[in-house]
Amino acid sequence: MKRYKWYVVGTTLILTALLFSACRKDNGPRTTPIYTEYTYPASIKASFPKPKQKEEKDKEEKDKDKKEEVKGLPNLDFNIDNRAMRVWNKIPLPYQSKFDSLDLTIAVTSEAVVKIINETTQKVTVYASNRRAQRIDATGGKLKLTVEIEKKPTLTYDLRILTYGYDPDKFTWTKESASLPIAAVDAKVLKYQNRIFWVASLSDGSSKLYEYELTNSKFPEVEGADIPAQLLPSSIVTDGKKQVWAISKDQKLYSSKDLKTWQAHDLGSVKVSQMIGEATTIDGKSNLLVIGHKEGSNLYQTYTITSSGAEPQGVLPKGFPVKEAYVYSYSQDGITAITLYSGLRFDNKPSTKSYFLSGSLQWGETPYQKEEKVLPNSGGLFLQTGKEAELFVIGGLYGEANQPSSEIKRSSDKGITWIALPNQTTVGGDLLPRHSASGIALGSDKALNIYLLGGIINGAPSQEIWHGHLDTTGGIINSFN
Repeated sequence: MKRYKWYVVGTTLILTALLFSACRKDNGPRTTPIYTEYTYPASIKASFPKPKQKEEKDKEEKDKDKKEEVKGLPNLDFNIDNRAMRVWNKIPLPYQSKFDSLDLTIAVTSEAVVKIINETTQKVTVYASNRRAQRIDATGGKLKLTVEIEKKPTLTYDLRILTYGYDPDKFTWTKESASLPIAAVDAKVLKYQNRIFWVASLSDGSSKLYEYELTNSKFPEVEGADIPAQLLPSSIVTDGKKQVWAISKDQKLYSSKDLKTWQAHDLGSVKVSQMIGEATTIDGKSNLLVIGHKEGSNLYQTYTITSSGAEPQGVLPKGFPVKEAYVYSYSQDGITAITLYSGLRFDNKPSTKSYFLSGSLQWGETPYQKEEKVLPNSGGLFLQTGKEAELFVIGGLYGEANQPSSEIKRSSDKGITWIALPNQTTVGGDLLPRHSASGIALGSDKALNIYLLGGIINGAPSQEIWHGHLDTTGGIINSFN
């Protein structure tokens, strides 16, 4: 007789027991476990009831209903201050948002009795911790939240639903009466050694260095500046040692420690088409990266710049932008993350995708922006604000015909998604389509100021200066301030 091993028999018995247990007819609802670790609210989230669909009769086809989906309000995540006993949503609701109820989810011990009192209507809702979300009366956006636990003091929080009282996407752009000192074909504004400079090149390839005084729009020229011919100011990057690097129109590499005197670097047969900048890899090593190719070759690669020249680091992905791309760089857990937006391929056609590296020297294609190209081919002014992950892009060349645009777009997630800002107010003139402008963004949120300098307008370099700011008169509705 064949003997079965003990673990085979044991497994069979366990599976049989589970099968009979699952088939019991008296299996009733399980008791919700009691979570006692959250005597304070650990997290509070909310969502708004989904809008109903509007049904309209199609005038041409009366037998068919036409449904239009109404866009809902975004979900909310709340800050909780257990000292001041205040709760408020991290990101205010959009301007002119309307609501009267929301679905609240609170992480708190199920031993607690939680009540939400609407300060406007005085309606009281008892929160049921065994439900996924509790519908509450949110009229007015000012609420009280109480947490009662036996033998413990009652906790009372002021809960506010913040809403923009102004349009955070609507800037007022004022054309300054002053003008730029020269009509630059390529330029860059950069903060360097606690000062703001404007480096600008003329059509003949010569460049000038100015200090930029934002408060009065003055540009005193820096004496003694000897900038190499054909240098591209827009390519300038700064490394961790406060040394600046740039390339020239003929793809040579230069560096400077004061923006006034520059040193050429011999890279042999390597031509540099795109500055990337400094990148710290996962092993803690710092590398100065450029994109380039050997003279006479169309094989572009990433190169690291060393004291002895340029070392290749591998072939680039197909469709990679080898010039005129915007380099978005930030530190993440001690390593450098870099994403490239816009730019031109080796065949001078626009790159339709974006590429990134993080912790290594190898590039990969980002998993987003797969659909219609939303960013300019080249020539857009990309600006980082004082708010983490926020980017703007102004103007640039779009479409197959490379048409200049006056469009302004914003990203709040490091360039993953972009929204157009169509409702801009201008004072002193029209904000005309342009490309290759320079500028700077200072501050964030209500204190955000954007300075837009020059650019190519109607085929010629402009000397215009524009200042963009938000009209924040309406403030934040329901703010504690």
